[in-house]
Amino acid sequence: GFATRTQTDIRIIACHYRHYSKLYAMGERFEMTEAERYAMFEPAQQKNLSLTIRDMDAPKYLVREYTVNRNCGSLFDMWVKMGSIDPKSKYEQNLLEAKSTPDVHRYYAEPSDCTLTLNLQMEILEVRLLIISAE
Repeated sequence: GFATRTQTDIRIIACHYRHYSKLYAMGERFEMTEAERYAMFEPAQQKNLSLTIRDMDAPKYLVREYTVNRNCGSLFDMWVKMGSIDPKSKYEQNLLEAKSTPDVHRYYAEPSDCTLTLNLQMEILEVRLLIISAE
């Protein structure tokens, strides 16, 4: 991941990257189908990530998290959940589009001794954008 800091906020992108398996790297595709694209990755568990940010002088901060993973934001995974059949009607296309938006979670966090600590649990192949701003 990486982070940027401006006068008004801090933006952090975190990801739980997982490399594909050695068999897949050698050309083995026996478990991959049109609707199954995750068998190629090495097995993994949730990842616990602790972020420590120093020089935080406001009494509290608004944290906005935008998450894309297999449960939210992934067009492919929403298509699989809908039956792995291309949507035929405009209604189904709109429904698929609406279900494939990032999840948003907002909360307040208070620093201790000018240090803000955030603890994240991330799913495999999850990407999360955090925007932290003083309140």
